[in-house]
Amino acid sequence: MKKKLRCNTQYIDFYLQKHNISKKEFCTRCGITLSSLNGVYEQRNVTADKVFYICEVLNINVDTFLFYKKLK
Repeated sequence: MKKKLRCNTQYIDFYLQKHNISKKEFCTRCGITLSSLNGVYEQRNVTADKVFYICEVLNINVDTFLFYKKLK
């Protein structure tokens, strides 16, 4: 069975709600573009540097943010 690495965007959603900020403000805090963040949500074009910046702001480690999804 194959597995695909995915980002758990629920951590971002929780952060946005907790701090009452927009995705744009979150991007500013992370130093990434809104387009990059949308790519993370769509699970496409996710690079290690984006994940690192996001995890720094969320104050979680990369292992917490990433998970494997089983594919058929």
